[in-house]
Amino acid sequence: MQLSDSDDQARRTAAAASTKWGVCCWDCSKIQFEDFPGQGNWNYNYRLFPGSTYPYTVAERYGDEFVPMLNTPWTNIQLNYNYYPQCSCVEGTSYPLCTLDDLSSAIELGSDYQSYKWLLGYNEPWNHMTVESAAKVWG
Repeated sequence: MQLSDSDDQARRTAAAASTKWGVCCWDCSKIQFEDFPGQGNWNYNYRLFPGSTYPYTVAERYGDEFVPMLNTPWTNIQLNYNYYPQCSCVEGTSYPLCTLDDLSSAIELGSDYQSYKWLLGYNEPWNHMTVESAAKVWG
């Protein structure tokens, strides 16, 4: 699908006016902030917590904040710095269902979790999800 000229112009205008620019980095280190200043003012890594060596002080100096992400609800959610244990937000997977305590504990792995203002949800339209499944997960 191609955007019409007016839709494309509206998208460009909205993007130019935005003051929030996110950067994805799995294990952010100070190099992402010091060597690329101004490239973003928030970051995420597809998890509910940053890596164990996340440079909070450096990120804060550059006005960058970590935003936890509730990733793909139809698969597993990592609950600690190791790959396991994991849980799922939907029934019928090989993982136990996530509880609010599971998700809260994972978020609290970030030593600066009290300052989190946002929770990023999944936003990618996967072709193996039906509209009904997506609505149930988001509902």
